[in-house]
Amino acid sequence: MNSIINIYRKYGVITLLRSIFYPITLMFTMPVSLIRTLWESRILMDGKWSQYNGFRVANSINCLFYRTQMMNIDYYGRGGVSPHIGLGNYNLSHWYHHSLVSLYIYSALGAVLPLLSLFFWLLLHLIWLNTSISPYSFVILIMVLFSTGFYANAFILQNYNALGWAFFPVGIWGWMTGNYWVSLLAWLATSYSSITVVFIAAILSLTFSIKTSSPYPLITLIPACLNFLTNFVWQKNSDGTILESISKKLKAIGLHRTNTKYKRTPSKINIMILYYLSIYSIFGVSWFYTYSEVPVIWVVCIVVYYLNQTFIRFADDQSMQMMMLSISTAMMFQYFDPIMLFPYWLVISPIPIFISLNKKGGDPDKVQRFSPFNIQPIVDAVDTFFKNVGKNERVFMAFSNPKGKYEKLFDGYRILKEIPSYVATKNRFHFFPDWYSVFSLNYIGAPTLWGKNIEEVNKNVKYWNVDYVIIYQNSGTVLSGEWEKSGYKVLATIDWAEFEEELRGESLCESYADTPKWWLLKVPA
Repeated sequence: MNSIINIYRKYGVITLLRSIFYPITLMFTMPVSLIRTLWESRILMDGKWSQYNGFRVANSINCLFYRTQMMNIDYYGRGGVSPHIGLGNYNLSHWYHHSLVSLYIYSALGAVLPLLSLFFWLLLHLIWLNTSISPYSFVILIMVLFSTGFYANAFILQNYNALGWAFFPVGIWGWMTGNYWVSLLAWLATSYSSITVVFIAAILSLTFSIKTSSPYPLITLIPACLNFLTNFVWQKNSDGTILESISKKLKAIGLHRTNTKYKRTPSKINIMILYYLSIYSIFGVSWFYTYSEVPVIWVVCIVVYYLNQTFIRFADDQSMQMMMLSISTAMMFQYFDPIMLFPYWLVISPIPIFISLNKKGGDPDKVQRFSPFNIQPIVDAVDTFFKNVGKNERVFMAFSNPKGKYEKLFDGYRILKEIPSYVATKNRFHFFPDWYSVFSLNYIGAPTLWGKNIEEVNKNVKYWNVDYVIIYQNSGTVLSGEWEKSGYKVLATIDWAEFEEELRGESLCESYADTPKWWLLKVPA
């Protein structure tokens, strides 16, 4: 109730009323938004795909995370050790959960991969025409094409996992129609593209097997799972056992909390989670009353969504979006009734504010038009910032102590720090702390990586054998004189407020963090 009151106070009664009727208004505004964004996408026809990592600034910068991974694998091999990430000796075999095929393609194609993958995902639904040809089939496809769910995943939300989702409709179709060999091939193709999608498919396969009293849905996942297990071949070169690698991953997603230093805070039920649970429940209840059948698969999907959003973060929001979008669409193709069109539209077209489609501070029901974002000017600026750093040297960035809270890591600059991580790997020097150093030290009693005052930084400089330090303060401020008095030499600065135009006015910081200014300091001899 408080959230609704806050929306009323911020946007006014007219916007609040318009938001209530957003499912109707979207039917008219979404086709326009899709066509305009596709028109803006024509710049991608120039072929400079690696410069365009996405359509929204924050997502484009954040997805440098995957390009950094791909470069490290390219340099040192999947079973190699990288001196550029983690603590400076990171075993790349810990990335057993990534697909090399998708990482390579995503690094090369950037924003083009999710866009093509989502349209391929849509076209593969035509396989249902082999089962039943109906005019309503094309109605469903048109609804999906002009939905906010499709729009957001094609242009904003998806990353390298998008290629895995492309095959998902075929796998579901095979289960629902008894064409299990088709499903087997679809899941095998998926295993080369996304382990996250295979994991979700594995959960659903158990449900389908129980529902149909048949082992075949489970059997169709065996080749995909075996293909995934081959990733552990590289584990022989790791500094730990397979179980230790898995343990680190379980700690990262919040499932394993014993002897864990940085713990995820279980999410509370907020207005966005309640909203999604509501529209998903409306679809499920409508299905029950329409067909006099409990939609078991849909109920399981709701449970998976709830657990992922509150307790075990094994997948990003966009993966949950694609799961619900895919399953609801398959259900509509399998049993069509016009009565289900409106509940289905609610599922596939969430209100823009809850699916990252409205402008920051803009009306919650209005869809933003997007255009590909060129990351190269920002990367070049950070490249210049580091021009004095030599190959194999170590750069330490001073952050506050998160005090064991996973959500407080990196002081609200999780996205912004992906740029120096990427530039460091590209230029072959070591920048930290990063996510991999955090995961390596995610146990009680581990050495610290934190501290912003000069005493704490001096201790870290000595302990971690650092050559350079990055200090940040609020934009527009002057560096405290204590640093130069202690022998640190300023080599470069970068004030992120000066990049407002390049960043299209978007912030790369969490809501509680101010726009920063960085200083690159040479450590005293």
